Amino acid sequence: MENSNNLKVEYVDINVLKPSEYNPRCWDETAIINLTESIRKYGIVDPVIANKSKDRYGILIGGHFRYKVFKDLKIKQVPVIWLNI
Repeated sequence: MENSNNLKVEYVDINVLKPSEYNPRCWDETAIINLTESIRKYGIVDPVIANKSKDRYGILIGGHFRYKVFKDLKIKQVPVIWLNI
């Protein structure tokens, strides 16, 4: 795993990313509306975290909810922190 001192945010095409099959979270309509409004008003504040290992490349580790809203808003380039795990 990379040293946390080497973490950097990179903007990538959202189509490179894939939601994880094991994400247990669910969102209600109010949460979706609130996050959508926040992103429209303030922009993207937090990057998603994705795997860059060979066998799991592009699978989300964190930020599934943001990813869903990014897709709904048709945002094409999103900030990502890559981890090799």
